[in-house]
Amino acid sequence: MRNFLNKGVSTTLGLIIVIGVAALATCGIFTYQKWWISEGEMENVLQTIDNPPKAENFWDSLKNAEYYSIFLNKNIKLIDGLYSELPEPGTASHCEVQYDNNSVDWMSVGDLNDDGILDSPVILISNCGGSGSFRELAIIINKNEKPKYLTSRMLGDRVIVNSISIDAGIITLRMVIQGSGDGMCCPTLNKILKLEIINNQLVEI
Repeated sequence: MRNFLNKGVSTTLGLIIVIGVAALATCGIFTYQKWWISEGEMENVLQTIDNPPKAENFWDSLKNAEYYSIFLNKNIKLIDGLYSELPEPGTASHCEVQYDNNSVDWMSVGDLNDDGILDSPVILISNCGGSGSFRELAIIINKNEKPKYLTSRMLGDRVIVNSISIDAGIITLRMVIQGSGDGMCCPTLNKILKLEIINNQLVEI
């Protein structure tokens, strides 16, 4: 500043120059930070856009969550993906409800309650002995990475679920069900089932 004043530069002009230099330095810092973030985190940002985070704690907890079983008509809690009842007196059979482990191959996720967080459909397989194997679709909402059961829909006995997708809140299941003339063991009829959550219930559309 003294050099400027000694050369006849006014105090006002000197202040303007100092303020200008400070502004340029500040812009340089912000530009550096922006560049640093862009270069260092751009890959992660792009991956997040293409593959939204799935909240691993929430995912891992699905096999130990509480559900309502349509098949058993009561609330149950899975432990390591299984709920099992002791046989009734005088019988050898007992009822089980299992988390469908194949769901990791085709399970899709999406925001089903408009809170911006990914929720999950789950397929449960139930039987009480014999050849019957009933599948039902359960909807689990992600509440702070904790599973919260919302609703279910029975899909049928020994049907095959090939894929699940979610788009704009619409759940699409591509299935193979029993057609006319098919035995329960051997479904051959392709079916696309579209469901939407309305008033906390799965409604076919």
